[in-house]
Formats: sequence, structure tokens, C-alpha cells
Amino acid sequence: MLPRADIAGTRPVASTEATRPIIPTGDAHQELAQRLTQVALGTAFQAEILSRLNDGSFMVKVADTPVRMNLPEGAQAGEKVDLTLVAKQPQPAFQLYRPPT
Repeated sequence: MLPRADIAGTRPVASTEATRPIIPTGDAHQELAQRLTQVALGTAFQAEILSRLNDGSFMVKVADTPVRMNLPEGAQAGEKVDLTLVAKQPQPAFQLYRPPT
């Protein structure tokens, strides 16, 4: 026969608390989509092109959130672009304004 597990002198496990608040992390795309649900269609943004990815798409900082998007040929990292929110569903979509050169 096995000895009992509740040996005299043991104490129940105390409850624990986090030492720091837990900050949930999420998908940047979902975060941007959530922010944009509160923004009216037609709202203009100035975005910054962060980098060009290997597949030809770009990382662009929109509303303080980096997102992946396709841009026309000639776009360069570091360039500022003017975007207008034209759709929220099924995913955020922007129209790019480029002044004639």
C-alpha cells in the first residue's frame, strides 16, 4: 500500500499573481483592421515604406502599424506615400495617391 500524499506539515499551494501585467500580442493585420473599423472610409493617411520584401511586396507603416501591401514599381524604402482608406471588408484596402511627375 502506498503512503498517503497528505502528509502532516504540508501546506496548500498559495495562489500566484503575475509580477507584471500581461500584454496580449496579436497579428498586426488584425490590429490594423480593428483600428480601421473605427475610421471612416475616405480617411487619408500618410504612410512610410519600411522595406521591400523578397516577393516584391512592401512593409508599409500605416497608422503606426507595419502592414504588408503591394505598391507600384518604383516605390522605394523610406519614401512617404499618401493612402486613402477605400474598403474595410473583407480586409482593409487603400488607394495610393501619387502626384504626377
